[in-house]
Amino acid sequence: MQVKILVLGPFSAGKTQFIKTLTDCPVSTEVGLTASEEKKKKSHTTVAMDYGKIAVGNKKVHLLGTPGQERFSFMLEVLGREYDGAVLLIDSTDRENIEQTARFIDFLIKKNRPFVVGCNKQDLDGRLSPEEVAELIGIPQDRVVPLTAKDKDSCNRLINKILDIVCKEEVAA
Repeated sequence: MQVKILVLGPFSAGKTQFIKTLTDCPVSTEVGLTASEEKKKKSHTTVAMDYGKIAVGNKKVHLLGTPGQERFSFMLEVLGREYDGAVLLIDSTDRENIEQTARFIDFLIKKNRPFVVGCNKQDLDGRLSPEEVAELIGIPQDRVVPLTAKDKDSCNRLINKILDIVCKEEVAA
């Protein structure tokens, strides 16, 4: 069984790291940043996509990571065709990052596909809890999963959560 999971979220939410942590040989289109405001957060950014493939049980899972900046929003439409489920990553230490999820949630709701929210950077000081994040973005708490994108077990829990939801929907259909 092949499953396509879209990995999306605002700039610096941890999408590339999430895919790198889960896969042995990811494909990334990261380039150095030139905008000084963005350079304060990190040195590189994804400009087209990240891609990785993993096996989970009998499923071959294709992970497609989108760029987070508004100027690359067209890639969300390109990569967001015919996906089975989505992981929306957010930086739980950055309230502005959390507030920027509205456009991603609107996209996901419009597509009517299952999604979960990875509440990333839970290992850092100043983080909001998954419950606080769920309230801020207006989604059920059971769809928000605490995450540290550098931790493989944490990433696996998130992937298993979305796969459980996707597979239940397939059985019900």
